[in-house]
Amino acid sequence: MKIRKNDLKKQRQILEKRLVPWLELSGENPPPIGWIKAIRGALGMTTGQLARRLEINQAGVIRYEQREAEGRITLQTLSDVAKAMHCKLVYAIVPDDGFQNLDEVLNHQADVAAEAILRKVSHSMRLEKQEVSGKDKGSQETLLANKLKDNLDSRLWDKK
Repeated sequence: MKIRKNDLKKQRQILEKRLVPWLELSGENPPPIGWIKAIRGALGMTTGQLARRLEINQAGVIRYEQREAEGRITLQTLSDVAKAMHCKLVYAIVPDDGFQNLDEVLNHQADVAAEAILRKVSHSMRLEKQEVSGKDKGSQETLLANKLKDNLDSRLWDKK
């Protein structure tokens, strides 16, 4: 069953509200040694003690800590380790720096897509000596960007 565009807009608005507290944290980086090692150390827990709680060997805990620091650990493993330390894993995907919310991401991408589409059309029109003036190009780009965004047109995400 296909989701209606209106429903997607409502879903985006709901997500916007849920993302607000996460945006404040989005500039924070994990400790260089990783969360596992940092939290384990702050709790005064040895690798051997954590290993017993996870029912693995001590080398396994060290591997987890190394993989996390390298960004190569699964969410499931992080969640399991967190539980073993009476903690929980929380995560979110938030807009990149420079974007305050998902609407800004969508606006940016609509501008990128509109520019690419109009560039392609302008090239054809230039060959036919029917090129649009600079002033009109800007308003056409704005109109097209709004249309792409409002319709959640599939061409929105064709360009990076």
